[in-house]
Amino acid sequence: MSLASALLLLGALEAEADASEPPFGPAPEGSPRVEAIVHEELHSPGEAPLPAKLRTLRIRGLESTKRHVVTRELGWREGEEVTEAQWDLGLTRLWNTVLFSKIEVRRVPVSPGVFDAELELDENFTLYPSVTAVSTRDTVWVRAGITEGNLFGSYREVSAHYEQFNDRVGGELFFRNPRVFDERMDWAVWLTRLARPRPTFTLLRSSARTELGKLFDEDRLRVAVRLEAGFDQYTTALNGTQEEQPSDPYVTAAMPLRFGRVDRTRAIFNGQSIDITPSATWTKGPSGLFAAVTTDARFFRKWPWNLNLALRSVFSMTGASSDNFQPYVGGLETVRGYPDGFGHGTRYASLNAELRWAAFDWKYLVLMPAVFADGVLLGNTEDGRNRLASFGGGVRFLVPTFAAAGIRVDVAMPLTDGIGPSLSLGAYQFFW
Repeated sequence: MSLASALLLLGALEAEADASEPPFGPAPEGSPRVEAIVHEELHSPGEAPLPAKLRTLRIRGLESTKRHVVTRELGWREGEEVTEAQWDLGLTRLWNTVLFSKIEVRRVPVSPGVFDAELELDENFTLYPSVTAVSTRDTVWVRAGITEGNLFGSYREVSAHYEQFNDRVGGELFFRNPRVFDERMDWAVWLTRLARPRPTFTLLRSSARTELGKLFDEDRLRVAVRLEAGFDQYTTALNGTQEEQPSDPYVTAAMPLRFGRVDRTRAIFNGQSIDITPSATWTKGPSGLFAAVTTDARFFRKWPWNLNLALRSVFSMTGASSDNFQPYVGGLETVRGYPDGFGHGTRYASLNAELRWAAFDWKYLVLMPAVFADGVLLGNTEDGRNRLASFGGGVRFLVPTFAAAGIRVDVAMPLTDGIGPSLSLGAYQFFW
């Protein structure tokens, strides 16, 4: 080969290498990569087509997270063939860990049917404090603590929280291993001592709970078993009175099922799921042995211009006769603008709708205004409060590099019972 031919060949190889760079090029410092390269950006010119054999996986950007955590989520094995579906699923699973604020990848052709994968990651800070506070007419609820979502770089989560509800204090300890035996199996343990003011008493519940779950069908099906044991005590109600309530030990067995999958890229969610949780509870109190079931359906759609539609619908029904085991609805979890525990019954159905907009999206901050509407229908109520509804708007100040950290500020206008506008503060989203 002549010198001129060699130079021409070298120039062609360099041009091909340049063409293999992702079309967006290296991200400028401080600017976020909102989308994972999973769908339309996947097939940039010069990338190796799939299916193909993965020769080498190069990972850059790991500081505390172990390489094994990343390769386990991706599921791509060096020396084996990777299909289009496996490629998409691996990147989706990596985003869903919430361990990274940036995931960029390219496939470098090596020879026909063989490629190298180069993965560039930015790790989130997974040790962060969290504070939630809600103040209404007669309740003040404060929850503060600290969470480590990537213990020793192993993707295990541990947290401790202090909680005060009016003059009653409590707390929670939590541990979760999302990948038991390196399988798609999760195990979690909760130890709690929590207070919940109710119209006729304040519930003090001490409990221990454990849950073991297994994922199937590309994480679209989750089957779990849950055991919980606890002890209920009572003190003065919000209005200063107290109905006679016996101390009440209980044991609950449940089998949570989840169908569907919700995927997350930074602050944007997409997908749908429904959780169905049948349970049986034995208690020494008046309820005796009773059954209950709860369904929790969630629907998310990413729309153009960084819009995110979020819907949630919950249905809960219980055979419990005593008030402490019946569902209560209000501002903390169901209908913003009302006090916690404002209404209760043996069954309820709720609907929450939000339209969120990532108006400002930076590596260290996402500013997300939102408008919402909440509503609940209660069945078999004792206080006549069988319909609650509210609407309003707010803003989320989210910090993507701190995993699921952020502050939510909402102003809600209740439509029933003559309650005026109410401020609702919380951590992250009202529902994720």
